Amino acid sequence: MKESEKAQSEGKIKKEELSIPEDRKQEKKPQEEKIQEEKMPEKKIQDDKIREIPAKAYAENRELTGIVIPEGVEIIGEKAFYFCTGLKTVTFPKSLREIRGEAFSKCRSLKEIVIPDGVSVMEPEAFSWCEGLERVRLPESLAWLEKRVFLNCSNLKEVWIPSGV
Repeated sequence: MKESEKAQSEGKIKKEELSIPEDRKQEKKPQEEKIQEEKMPEKKIQDDKIREIPAKAYAENRELTGIVIPEGVEIIGEKAFYFCTGLKTVTFPKSLREIRGEAFSKCRSLKEIVIPDGVSVMEPEAFSWCEGLERVRLPESLAWLEKRVFLNCSNLKEVWIPSGV
């Protein structure tokens, strides 16, 4: 039995043997741009009337490097900035009250975060897998810290936790 026949019978396919039919081939760039456009909310984040950044609003936007969340925003939705691997800086508004689950999970380029006073809820895994995160300052307004908020933040060196937490 030939090596290729043996590999096929075992369910293995050599890389050279794998071919994609012409009608299935597509350029990745236009498709990726279309997906990216669909994920962006219609309202711009600079809109002063927005109270909540919706779940997954900017998820997987790898080109986003910094964000200033405007005053008036009270809630950052679940996975709102999930897997924004290029995100380096986030400026939170004083109006912020809640950061929901996995909101900034896998934002690997974040180095430091300062959560403003007024935030009372940080749901599990809000900043999980942020391997670049080194410094965190939590607010006095935080009554307790949920489990796994900073899960697998392997480079975390300094965390300021208020005495009431």
